[in-house]
Amino acid sequence: MSATAAIGATVSSRLKEAASHTAIYGVGSVLQTLLGFVLIPLYTRYYTAELYGVLTLVTLTGTLAGGVFFLGGSSALSRSYYDYATRDDRRMVVATAMAITLAGAALQMALGALLAPRVSLLLFGNTRYSIHIAVALASSALTFVNGLFYVVLRFERRSVLVIVLNVAALVGTTAIILWLLMGAGMGVMAPILGSFIAQAALCAALLVACRRSLSAAISRRELRVQLRFGLTAVGVGLSYYALDSVDRLFVAKYCSLGDVGVYSLGYKIGMLIHVMFIIPFSQIWAPMRMQYRDEPSSAQLFKLVLTYYWLVGLMATIAISVFAREIIHVVAGRAEYVAAYRVVPFVMLAHLFYGGINIVDFGLFVSRKVQYHVVLFWSALALNAALNFMLVPRFGYMAAAWTTLISYVALAAAMFAMSNRFYVFPVEARRLAIVLGSGIAALTAGSLLSNVASPQAVLGKAGIIAALAVFWYWAVLTDNERDHLHPRQLLRAI
Repeated sequence: MSATAAIGATVSSRLKEAASHTAIYGVGSVLQTLLGFVLIPLYTRYYTAELYGVLTLVTLTGTLAGGVFFLGGSSALSRSYYDYATRDDRRMVVATAMAITLAGAALQMALGALLAPRVSLLLFGNTRYSIHIAVALASSALTFVNGLFYVVLRFERRSVLVIVLNVAALVGTTAIILWLLMGAGMGVMAPILGSFIAQAALCAALLVACRRSLSAAISRRELRVQLRFGLTAVGVGLSYYALDSVDRLFVAKYCSLGDVGVYSLGYKIGMLIHVMFIIPFSQIWAPMRMQYRDEPSSAQLFKLVLTYYWLVGLMATIAISVFAREIIHVVAGRAEYVAAYRVVPFVMLAHLFYGGINIVDFGLFVSRKVQYHVVLFWSALALNAALNFMLVPRFGYMAAAWTTLISYVALAAAMFAMSNRFYVFPVEARRLAIVLGSGIAALTAGSLLSNVASPQAVLGKAGIIAALAVFWYWAVLTDNERDHLHPRQLLRAI
């Protein structure tokens, strides 16, 4: 076999590995989403848009705190794990990351109990939601501890176990919240307390599943390495969560809690792209890119992964976005929520650009130049805050959606340019230009049709998606790629 043929075979093998594990994680994520969607019509029927806005802001406090107090343990583990070859060394690396993470979780819980009244006063002008905030912070702490366990399972390629635990957690969370809301009548507290109980049970299950991956001792050297890397990652994590959340604070300040509720529902639907595609893909791609970075085929692999990411992700974004009005009409139950469909396309496309960062930032990640992530994320946050400050008071919550897209596009472009200083990332410029140009055109046309509620508009949107798929098949895919999409080839792959 020639060197070129060998590289091609290796790339094909790696792509199949990434696709199979992404599909496995994707099945789990889709099941989670379907179960989680049971709660949306429940919330929108039990809560007014104003109360849904309250729930959003309380949950937001836990999300932002978690971005700081996870102390970068999971990020540092992702970077350090494959620096060691033996099982005992890797167990010590995992134990070190766990010690860092548990320390952060304990600190977050303690400060949450102490400062919750002040946070409630700041957000709502009273201390009515102090307990809600304290419980949300405790739940957030357990969530990032569980997140570290999940990193270990993914590195060990225990994909089926990840699915089983994820689905079990979602079923359990849904059942608990339903009982607390409908049976115990706990109102806004129901989803907050239900999440805490479910995360505590999941933590116990994950500890049992990962017990053999932990050593009894930690590495002092690795502790210093992980803290240095992880604390830098905290700057990235906090800026990301702030970038992803600050818009709701501006909407709350300049609009109303009802507008926060409507905008948050549209944002949640938009985050479907994260659950269905970006998260399962990144969960397998993060370890793969480190594991195979020194192979001769790595450049070809990276180039194709970026193209395929946009092909799959953009098609999913278009399919969901153009039917967002119909989705929200079915799940919302209250007419006051329907306008949220206008938010969805901007949020989905924004997060698709964000997900692409996990591919093109390879140069910064492999060279441990995470400080550039901090600078770029905080710069994007400053841009986002400035645009929200200028536009939300004038144009309302839709300005927050526009600002989200602008900020993430700018961040992705800057990250690509900065990372290329350390590793020139290979790009199929022509194919990507065709995919992005035609995909965004189709998304725009479909979104315009969404402003018309009629069967003809639904048919028109379906036609746009079908036409785009046909165009990509003939104008973007190569002969070899089309051959792999033949039913016989797909059956063999299965």
